[in-house]
Amino acid sequence: MVRLAGMPLFENLIAEGFGSVTDIRKAHNQDILAKGIRDGKKWLVIFKRSLTSSDKFEVSFKEGGVIPIAFAVWDGSEGHRGGRKVVSTWYYVGLETEERAGTYVYPVIAFLLTGAIIAILIFAIRKRRGA
Repeated sequence: MVRLAGMPLFENLIAEGFGSVTDIRKAHNQDILAKGIRDGKKWLVIFKRSLTSSDKFEVSFKEGGVIPIAFAVWDGSEGHRGGRKVVSTWYYVGLETEERAGTYVYPVIAFLLTGAIIAILIFAIRKRRGA
């Protein structure tokens, strides 16, 4: 477990189902940092680690990929111990690539070009019928 000055404990755990928790720090070298700030009743926590890992228990983040992630929080002042905790829903972390930015630009360009072609065709048909 890691305790930062004035911070709650932070621990990187891996689970494959109920009752299968492995503490990465005890099993391997835990290469993740965390820092949090409490604002009233909310915490803002930032996790930092490398994107890739050769460890079989750690995920490697890849551009364009989506990774499911969930959080468990033990609050001792609420009586949380052992299996008693708050568990989040699944969230998905994705790293966009620069090519994905074009995903939003190209449909707009295609729409405008299609509109221009249709306008030219309508103008040409009206001109031909009027002549």
